[in-house]
Amino acid sequence: MLRVSADSQPVVSAGMTVWVVNAQSPNVSDAIRYLECYAEGLPAWPTITMVEGGDQPVEDERYAANKQDLDQDLAALEAEIQAAGELTPALRERRDVLTARQQELEEERWEDGPETVARYQAIAPYLRIPQQPSASSISLPNLNPVYQEFTTGRLSVDLFISQLENMQRLMNLEQPSHPSIPRFPAPRRPSRKAGACIYPVFS
Repeated sequence: MLRVSADSQPVVSAGMTVWVVNAQSPNVSDAIRYLECYAEGLPAWPTITMVEGGDQPVEDERYAANKQDLDQDLAALEAEIQAAGELTPALRERRDVLTARQQELEEERWEDGPETVARYQAIAPYLRIPQQPSASSISLPNLNPVYQEFTTGRLSVDLFISQLENMQRLMNLEQPSHPSIPRFPAPRRPSRKAGACIYPVFS
């Protein structure tokens, strides 16, 4: 984290992405479902940083099943040792192997663990969206003032969204005379395969 001066607050630069659903689309519900499905499929790290309440550690999806199998193997081995009445070299070797596997499993338990969550929570209060966006992030000059008003707190979320919708509407109206300005298309009908949430991209 960088400080402008010794007595200033540290700042971590952050970015903002806005998804817009065209209110005039005949497939609004499909578009919303597309975004919901996208959010549901986010890996752990973006979920921690983007989704409210998503700040819990995330276990590797294989951990629970692997731990159950390993616990059963260890229990079966302990039963063998009890039945044998002694810890033979062969049984000792098997126990050592299972114990090493148990240690490796715990080391690889987390996809994003408590330490990762703690690191993000430590910098979260210092995240700031730059008031002047880069040229590559916003290519429409008319959007710059709106963006700056929002990032400086002079524009509420509702008004920011409303102004984006108005600009979208004007862009669509101007499209016939300005072919270089893209229209906001309606999404294609989503497809599903084997119960999975699979959607085609917009075109």
